[in-house]
Amino acid sequence: MTSANANVHFVVFPNGNSDLQNHSNGLVGTVKDVATVSSKRIGELVRQRRLANHLTQRQLGELAGVGLRLVSELERGKSTLRMDAANRVLAVFGMMLGPVEAPRSEDGES
Repeated sequence: MTSANANVHFVVFPNGNSDLQNHSNGLVGTVKDVATVSSKRIGELVRQRRLANHLTQRQLGELAGVGLRLVSELERGKSTLRMDAANRVLAVFGMMLGPVEAPRSEDGES
């Protein structure tokens, strides 16, 4: 039996976009695996966007109103960051977190 939260993970999508797309990240075994994959992908996205905009982690933190440590942890894929803090950083790039369907495991369960 799975909990109600077992079918939810977070993906980044543009602000105001109501057409959510399910970005498959392959097969997963547990909810923890989904959180780890999701946080790593978000971290990679933030790092890519930051570098593309020629920003240091400190500069991104200042723009977002968060500390350097949070930006560093976010980019490294730490999965236990506060959503509001992650959203502040993502907002610099016109993005935010949102729920989407979780990918299914090999046995067909989330």
